Formats: sequence, structure tokens, C-alpha cells
Amino acid sequence: MTDISVVVPIHNVEVYLRTCVESILNQTYQEFELILVDDGSVDQSGMICDEYSKKSSKVRTIHQNNQGPSAARNKGVEVSEGKYITFVDADDYIEICYLENLWQSVKEYDADLVISGMYIVKEGIKAKRQNGLMVAASEITMSVSKKEAYQRMLEGKRTLLFAWGKLYNRRLFQKIKYPEGEIYEDEKVICRIIEEADNIVCTSYVGYFYVQRSDSVTHSCMSKEHMMLLKNERILWNFIKSYYPEIEYLAKRQYFRGCFFLLEKMDKEVKFKKVNKRLKKHILKHWKYLIFSQDVSWMERGGTICLLCGIPCYRLGWKLYKHISHYIS
Repeated sequence: MTDISVVVPIHNVEVYLRTCVESILNQTYQEFELILVDDGSVDQSGMICDEYSKKSSKVRTIHQNNQGPSAARNKGVEVSEGKYITFVDADDYIEICYLENLWQSVKEYDADLVISGMYIVKEGIKAKRQNGLMVAASEITMSVSKKEAYQRMLEGKRTLLFAWGKLYNRRLFQKIKYPEGEIYEDEKVICRIIEEADNIVCTSYVGYFYVQRSDSVTHSCMSKEHMMLLKNERILWNFIKSYYPEIEYLAKRQYFRGCFFLLEKMDKEVKFKKVNKRLKKHILKHWKYLIFSQDVSWMERGGTICLLCGIPCYRLGWKLYKHISHYIS
């Protein structure tokens, strides 16, 4: 049994796949296996996976009919042999000492779950940090409570609720699977993972590079599946409210961020006109909280003010926000 199983769900990502796989194979820590789960790709992704399987004994390729990223993750976990499991999306990549740093946290703290962070990388732009062979003194690793783990992820600076960016004791998946056929499923699963874990470690070390693609599942055109975002974030909000009321404000803020994200996605799409209208009413019902609460960011506050002024004002405000964000990035 190897120390770490790296599971990569893959579907039609031939442009990004080599960068991802090479970043994993070139790790300073080599006690790992790499499981590539080709989820019904119709481009060259499957062939690239087979190519790496022939080149390296560390790589195993699983081919299956397209069932979605959750099914691919579940399959990867099922066939894995590592003591610990981590996920890397096929269009992302990791720093050369990523596995070494996470494994060091496991050994030092006897951790069931290590939570690290990520850098957002715009598509086509090379990340600035790729050679962090040593952990900087400013990067702190510590054992945290369940409440502190939720708090760090919900604060959402670099440590988020996604499946990736973490190292899991394989026992955590004995009873837990990713819900298949859904998107934004990570939030539903991470709650169960955290509650199952005995010892959780958070590190400020950041070695995961999240490539923000315009054609990814979450950034693609609006579909009814995208509405699962609000459902899952409401489940998370209710859970945090019941068991960790001190940090409910963070889950509530997360929920309304999701509202604005979906509002922008469905704007001007005729088939979602009724849903769009209901969502606007839902947001405006909470306008006092969204404008006056100190917990709300300037983006949601400004969006609410623009909505109160009318849809044309909201659309203009959103265009201005995207322009400023693009300029800053």
C-alpha cells in the first residue's frame, strides 16, 4: 500500500491534461499512485491517459462511460490503494512540493484531514509561484476544531469547500460517496467528511493552482443543474446554524453569494425568466441584511443597491464589476 492516491477525474480536457499530470509526476514526494479516471472523453484525453500509464508504473487509467465528476471521483477512491487520498481536477495543477507538504502535516499531527488552499489562475496566464521547495516561515500549520475548519473554508480567501486542496484519510470514504449526477456537490460532502474526521489540520501553505476556465461546468451556460448550488448552500447554512451557530453568518453570506452568482448566470436567458424573477424577489426580501450587515462584501451590497434601482442599473453595475475585476487580475 502506498502513502497517497492522487485521483484525477477527466472529461474532454486534452488541452490541460498534460500540464496537470506532469505536475503530479514531478512531485518531490514520490510515495504515491496516480489514478486517472477517463469519464467518457470524446477528445484525446483518454489516449493521453493511456500514454502516461505506459510510461510510468505509478499511473493507472480507468475508462468509463460519461457519468460526471462525482462518479469519476467515487471510482477513483474505489480502486485506490493509498493510505490517504487527494483529488486534483484535470484542468488544474499542483506545486512541485504539494504532496510533500500535505504529507508532512499528516505525519506531524496524525491528521485524518489536511485542509490547504489554492491560487486562482486565469486561463492562459502562468502562475507566479511554482517552485516553493521550502515552506515559508509565514505559512502556519495547526490542528483545528471542526468549527474552525468550517470557519476557514467559509471565509473563502484561499481555503474553500471544494474536494481538491485537501488530503483525506481513506477511512473517511468508507461510508461517504460523492452524489452522482450533481454539480456543486462538494459542499454537501465536506460537511460529512469534517464530522467524520477525528483530527483536522489546516495549513496556510498554498500549492494548488485552480485554473479558471470560461467553459468549465460551473462557468458554462446556465442549466437547471446549476440550481443545485442554492440547494446545497442552503443545506450547509441550516447545518451550520444548527451545530455551529457562532459562525452562521459565514454560511449565510456564502448562500447569498451563490444567489448573486446564479442571478448573473441566468440574466437575459429567456427560459429562466420566471426563476430569475423569483430569485430577484428573494434577494430583495433580504435587502436590509445585504446592505447594512457588516458580514456582506461590497459586491453583494452594491448588487443589492443596483437591484433596488432596477434591472438596467444592476446590469450596468455588474459590467463595471467585471471590468474592474479583470483589470485588477
